[in-house]
Amino acid sequence: MAWFGQVILPLVLGSFLFTGILEGYKSTLGEKKDIIDSYYRPMRALQASCSSQHHQLVSKYSQLAANYQLQFNELAHMQGHPEVNTLAGYDAIPKAIWTRTEELAKATPELARAVSQCSTELYIKYEELALVTGTYTKFKELAKTRDEKHADINRRLQQSKDSLTAPVQAEDMMGLARKLVSTPFEKTEEQQKLLDEIKVYAEPTVKAYELIGAAESETFDNERDFFWATHDLFAEEISARQSKGFLSYFF
Repeated sequence: MAWFGQVILPLVLGSFLFTGILEGYKSTLGEKKDIIDSYYRPMRALQASCSSQHHQLVSKYSQLAANYQLQFNELAHMQGHPEVNTLAGYDAIPKAIWTRTEELAKATPELARAVSQCSTELYIKYEELALVTGTYTKFKELAKTRDEKHADINRRLQQSKDSLTAPVQAEDMMGLARKLVSTPFEKTEEQQKLLDEIKVYAEPTVKAYELIGAAESETFDNERDFFWATHDLFAEEISARQSKGFLSYFF
């Protein structure tokens, strides 16, 4: 019995202890894999999609501002050189400009709504990952910094837009542009009067979209910084669950 207590019993208990530790280690590996498969990878995939859409939106605002400016320049050129209106095929140039402008004017707000929705869904993914990794408090600190930067960008944008001397009504400008090219004027003064009226809308419209594009670019950068900050937070926590290794269960 003494021999059994000194030799056999420790071996049996040690075997059970080793088995328990091994199963616990396997459980931790499985938990880490579940977090990666169920939360981390979906977050990364959605973030890539959101980032791509957001980058397109920044580009579209810049294109829209440039197209409105190009459209106004073309109207001014046609008014200053009426002989071009009689050239065969020349009308294809302004038509192409206006068609592209209308396409951008329609696609841009649709894309902006898609970016906003994607951003909301991505934030939920961040929150879920923060909860399962136990990093929610640190995550909320990062989110607060991100939100404060967003608020500052929007505040500065609104102040800049408020400083514009005329209301931005792109639809009105498009209507006036069509009127200018489709209505025959007997006097140059009448054409110039309508061109001046278009200018009232053209300049603030172009400026507004330039401002929005610049603000959206800042927002894109802020979202990118927020992603990398949260990514590092989550990755470090997931990695820490494995970095101790198997021997850590003995000590």
